Amino acid sequence: TIDSRSDIFSLGAVLYECLTGAKPFQGESAMAVLAKVAVADPPRLREARPDLPRSLERLVDRMLAKKPENRPADVDELARELATLDEVAVDTGPMTLG
Repeated sequence: TIDSRSDIFSLGAVLYECLTGAKPFQGESAMAVLAKVAVADPPRLREARPDLPRSLERLVDRMLAKKPENRPADVDELARELATLDEVAVDTGPMTLG
C-alpha cells in the first residue's frame, strides 16, 4: 500500500542530501540505485556531519526506514517530531552544487 509514508521516505532522502551534500543511495545506474533503495541502508548521517544532533540522525533514519510502518505516519507526525529536535546549526558558507 502506497500512502503518505512514501512521501516521508522521499523527503528523508532530500533532507539527507541537503544535510550531507550526498545522495543517501548511490550507484552506477538507475537500477543500481533502486537496488540500494530496496536493500541497503544509507551511510550514517553523522558520519558525514558529526556536528548534527543524534536526534536529527534518528529522525532521518526513521524517515528512510525500509518498512513504511517504521516511518512517521504522515506530515503532521513528522512536523511534531521536527519541532522537538535540538537546535541545528546551519553553515551559511558558499554552497556548491554537484
